Amino acid sequence: MEEKNFLALRSSKGFTLLEVLASITILSIVAIGMFSFFTNAMQYTTHNQDKTVAINIARGVLAYMERLDFTELKQYVESKMNNTDSQPFVYLNASDCSADGFPLLGGENDKETNQKTCERALGPAVNNIDYKTRVHIFLVPYDKKAQDELKANPPEQFPASLIEKIRLEDEENINTDLQNYLLKIYVIVRWGDSVEDSEWLEGVIADETIR
Repeated sequence: MEEKNFLALRSSKGFTLLEVLASITILSIVAIGMFSFFTNAMQYTTHNQDKTVAINIARGVLAYMERLDFTELKQYVESKMNNTDSQPFVYLNASDCSADGFPLLGGENDKETNQKTCERALGPAVNNIDYKTRVHIFLVPYDKKAQDELKANPPEQFPASLIEKIRLEDEENINTDLQNYLLKIYVIVRWGDSVEDSEWLEGVIADETIR
């Protein structure tokens, strides 16, 4: 009996080299698939986080611009448009906070502090990313001519979705009686490397007298 059991033990088969290699190959394929899944999930999460940050920055910029003195802002826009080559808009960013004539919240009192507040609003740093060069602000006179020119020659910072939105707008609905009391504003925040990696908001800044 003992001899028989010994022979049976010796004759039992283990895994062959081919079977081991096949198992390793299958496990590798499964592991690569799982790794790709988690990598894509992380990229998707990061993508959505970047978009959320960008849209929140755009909202903050729009809120800041709406609080500025309209008369001073309109004068600043008109002075800059007079110094440009027939562009239908004025381009702003955080560097304008220290420009002569740019209206600041708080006025000229404690100008240095007000400039820093402006720079943080128009070019904040979020998650160790400096958005000073990623925030683009465009102010456009509220009239049909400016809108037609903007539609014909949109700035290079405008993503395709915004260009399409402007293209579909009906300028006939613009009330010419309000053109001295309103400014159109477009805020674009780029969160990626290309123009299309941007979030944008549009709005209208109104004179305090008609709010």
